[in-house]
Amino acid sequence: MTRLTRPALPGCVAAVAVAVLLSGCTSDDAPERSSSVPRPLTTSTTAPGAAERLAERYRQAGGVEDVYGIEQSPGPDGVPQLVVWRHGRDDDAESFDPLKQSVVDFLRREDGDSLDQGYLLDVFGSDGKLLNRLDARP
Repeated sequence: MTRLTRPALPGCVAAVAVAVLLSGCTSDDAPERSSSVPRPLTTSTTAPGAAERLAERYRQAGGVEDVYGIEQSPGPDGVPQLVVWRHGRDDDAESFDPLKQSVVDFLRREDGDSLDQGYLLDVFGSDGKLLNRLDARP
């Protein structure tokens, strides 16, 4: 058996550490997410015209009054990606949970959208900054 000398020991430790870091950690229980283009942390302060019209229908149906844009587009693996613009600046769960449920219920009821496979939801404030982000895929 070869004995390691002191100068070789740090190099061996570094090589083992790099090997561990490069191997990565995975869990068989963790669901695999498809790689997709990263979602933005900021957006325009104005919602596109179609998003404004959908938000108007949402508000008329009893939705949260400070929502001024709702946009739906295909996300990764066909899961809907929802973007909501609102005037409020609250980013806490107390205001987000009712908003989320209200928007999802509206889209299911009014547009017949099936969100059974989950959805991605980003909520932006009137300053264009991300307030909330949710990945609701199963």
